[in-house]
Amino acid sequence: MNKVTRVSLWLTVLAALILCALYSLGAISASRTGSAVQKEYVAWGVPYTYTGSLLDGKFDGAGEIVFSGGDSYEGGFSGGRFSGHGVFASADGWRYDGIFDEGRMTGEGAMYGADGEVLDVGPDGKHTFTSQAGWSYTGSFNEWGQTGTGRFVFADKSVYEGEFFRGYANGAGVYYAAGGWSYEGNFSNGSFGAEGILTGEGGTVIRSARPDEEQVTDD
Repeated sequence: MNKVTRVSLWLTVLAALILCALYSLGAISASRTGSAVQKEYVAWGVPYTYTGSLLDGKFDGAGEIVFSGGDSYEGGFSGGRFSGHGVFASADGWRYDGIFDEGRMTGEGAMYGADGEVLDVGPDGKHTFTSQAGWSYTGSFNEWGQTGTGRFVFADKSVYEGEFFRGYANGAGVYYAAGGWSYEGNFSNGSFGAEGILTGEGGTVIRSARPDEEQVTDD
């Protein structure tokens, strides 16, 4: 073996040893599989912190998410979504301890209200419960709380039917007030939207913006 060949061989061995040392110290990684992180993210304008493992850059395996608003989830992940057993705790006080599938509560578990009452979760995340405070909800539910379509009956017997997101009326819906009037239109974070159709107690149609704005009778 000539001198040039020996030098080349030693350089190759040395480079391999350096790479092995760096890998063992965590300075470099052969892939993103199984790596653990603690990092801040933002989804739908909501900041949150994830602590756990990644697979191909997505949340996978055991992990924990803490949202800026106080909600939290601890349990399994797959492909970036809640998966397997986990516990989702809402800042409002309710908690779900059970199985998740592609981010949805499967109903194989227990839901606890803010007052400690046990609530039922049906198939496909459909949820029905009555609070000790007097209100009730029937509809879709996932890790964001009431999300999808549903029906909410308030303690004073007012009713909202329509779309929900993160526990609030969001999207198209109808609100039936206990006093007899109703509003049909778009909602945003639990508030009446910019435009809609108001119907008075006597059935008079009032076309206007929100119920708290000036009303114009449709003659």
